[in-house]
Amino acid sequence: MASALLGFFVFAVTMGMFVFSLGLLGGRSGAQIARSLRRWGHWIQVGSASLIVLVGLVLIYASTNPGVFDRLILP
Repeated sequence: MASALLGFFVFAVTMGMFVFSLGLLGGRSGAQIARSLRRWGHWIQVGSASLIVLVGLVLIYASTNPGVFDRLILP
């Protein structure tokens, strides 16, 4: 139980620092980051959609082959 709480604490702290740094970056750069996102928006959408499809395919494969993650992770 303690290791699960420690893992959650580490996750919460790192995600909090990540969100805080993104907010700080967005607040300090202002319009410049908006222009960059507008320019690269299409490619960001293509990359994120490809990643979502890839994760979905891996989940479908893992659900049809139970134990595939066990063989990958456990010796």
